[in-house]
Amino acid sequence: MAVTRWGLHPGQPTWWLLTLTYAGRVFRFAQAELDVADVATGATYHYENAIVGSVVYQQAWDFGSLTTAASTVPLELMFPVDVAQLVAEGHDLGAATAELAKWIEGSDYEARRVLLVGRVRDPEWGEDGIPVKCSLEASSWEDSGQVPARSQAIDSATTMLYQLGQADKNRPYPIVIGRPGYFPHEAALGAEKGWIPGSQALWFQRVQDPTSGTPPTVWDSCSILLCAGHARSDYAYLSCDADPDGKLVRIRKVYDNLGQPVTMVRSGQGIDTIETYEVPAGETAYAGLMHADLGDYLPDPGSLENSAAIFVSWYDPEERLDGNEWGGPDFRGASPRGAADAIEYLLGFSSERVDTSSIRAQSSLLNRFKIDAVIDAVVTPWEWIRDNILPILPVSLVTGPSGISLLSWNPAATAEDAIAVIDSAVDPQVEFAQSMRSDTSKIRNSYTMKFALDVRTNEYHGKVSVAPLAEAEFASVFFQEEVASAGDAPNAIFLQATASDMSGWLFEIWEDANPETIIDYPTERRTSYKIQNGGAQPTWQQLADRINANSDRLTAKLVQGTGVNQVFIADYNTFGKPGVEGYTFALQSKRLQAIPSRWAHLSRMRYKGVLSETGIFHEEITSAVIYDETTAYAVLESLIQANAFAKVTVEAMLPEDAWDWLERGNVVLLRHAPLHLVNRVARVQQIDHQDDGFVAIRFLLIENPDLDSRYGV
Repeated sequence: MAVTRWGLHPGQPTWWLLTLTYAGRVFRFAQAELDVADVATGATYHYENAIVGSVVYQQAWDFGSLTTAASTVPLELMFPVDVAQLVAEGHDLGAATAELAKWIEGSDYEARRVLLVGRVRDPEWGEDGIPVKCSLEASSWEDSGQVPARSQAIDSATTMLYQLGQADKNRPYPIVIGRPGYFPHEAALGAEKGWIPGSQALWFQRVQDPTSGTPPTVWDSCSILLCAGHARSDYAYLSCDADPDGKLVRIRKVYDNLGQPVTMVRSGQGIDTIETYEVPAGETAYAGLMHADLGDYLPDPGSLENSAAIFVSWYDPEERLDGNEWGGPDFRGASPRGAADAIEYLLGFSSERVDTSSIRAQSSLLNRFKIDAVIDAVVTPWEWIRDNILPILPVSLVTGPSGISLLSWNPAATAEDAIAVIDSAVDPQVEFAQSMRSDTSKIRNSYTMKFALDVRTNEYHGKVSVAPLAEAEFASVFFQEEVASAGDAPNAIFLQATASDMSGWLFEIWEDANPETIIDYPTERRTSYKIQNGGAQPTWQQLADRINANSDRLTAKLVQGTGVNQVFIADYNTFGKPGVEGYTFALQSKRLQAIPSRWAHLSRMRYKGVLSETGIFHEEITSAVIYDETTAYAVLESLIQANAFAKVTVEAMLPEDAWDWLERGNVVLLRHAPLHLVNRVARVQQIDHQDDGFVAIRFLLIENPDLDSRYGV
């Protein structure tokens, strides 16, 4: 992370500068009489010697926590006015605002380092001449912003409320981020459609054809289904309980009665074929809501008193074919699907100040995590981010002088990423503590995540795991087509994929005049087993042995009976019928077994028999904001890397004029021979700014076995 080096006047004293606005006046306090020149404006600011006692300001980052507590600084101030009188006149001291900064003597006013901007809390005052006691608190987590906005709701201001039941009214517009519901994972779905319901649509208005009778089934062109605020998609799937397979429809971007952008599907008087796509082949998109008498239709609107629940999956075949993002709102010309972009977009609804430059600085690390979600209830932006995004990402929300910002952790940080070397042998003023501390209370080295939430059934369709090597096996494979069952036959063969890229492979068993053999065709994504025509058929054991001896892609083993998550070659004789040239089955990974992690394995080996008998510390999590399997695995890997080993901390006192520019989260190298710290990569976890010429810093050390020579790399 780029930093601004603050110490341009080494050896010069530093001073606290407090600028406080109260009762229509600006008060300037320091620990000495100071005149600070502002070259840009030509002004000189006079600071009174009015800060009583010492000042300590702590900036902390509790690694692994979702947010940090608002920073506070206790103060005692000698006001040059009678504060009791001002309060009696109606000037609330608790409404005062202030800026706390550090200034190096001799530098320009603009060069001061602002550490905290906030308001006065819990003031105590007395008669004239008595110091005022109070605290200065940074911006707290008291966000009054809302998402969706208060005006984004189905009410009389936004729509005509035609024939809407009471349950349809006053519902907030769904806010869609990314592409919730798009989940092209056939093995998990058991189908090829590649989508599941990711959000719920709302009835915006419904107009019944008076000739249709009761219950209403015919709707004219004024019936409208609201899907979200403006989305970048031109298409989406709609489904309901009566039609779970759904239909692809064309969605329209229009505006409600308040001029707010909305994404809708209108009813239609016929089926309009929009286009036929290469992928998926022959797919048809419909113009809107249909009636059964007019042909294919979706959905059944239900009665006026009991509207049918309609669900949306955000899938745009045109954008998919073009390789573009889709779904969600337009944010800076793109869909905010990357985690950093999604956080910045949501904080745009916040009432708090937001440090957008800090958030954008994290884009390269965080945007690889894809967020697909829907916000369908009114919440504050930071609460939704805290509950849904922060628990799964290597990042925390913190407050600073520029507002809410992000602190992220890059597990791949190396010595080349360090912005400074702190070496006690080079700088005698650097003083390390005599001891270090280790925390093993939060060790985790095995994770399972359920993701891809079906909002219609409230079930998760995706599941991934990351675990120590000893606990992870090859992913099992299954036959896409059903074969004859042999019940509890003891000699069924169970196949496992020994390659990570087996999804979609073909396994062929077929007759041939040539000698029996097994051949892998990686470029064709298939493995073939040829049976000698007319020769002696192999036994189950011979079949398993020959597959294992000849295939680099498959492992075969004999199992007893049938299992819940296993599909067997049940009756070998079905593959040897005369005149039949062969049987082909698609192999796809069920992802039931964990993906092995070297970090997790080394963690288990270290703590086995010490912290637990097995050395395995497992946690299962769920996420309603992930539909992308690559993101799910990336989340688990980042959690493993953050928590597989003990958190080690060490503290040091550094001269302020040289080191007060360090920020929380900065990557540094530590060198201190007595503690055997030799080019150890560390992160700044906590900074105590004091007024004795030093800063006290706590450094966090997290092991990285992929970069550590102790692990043979």
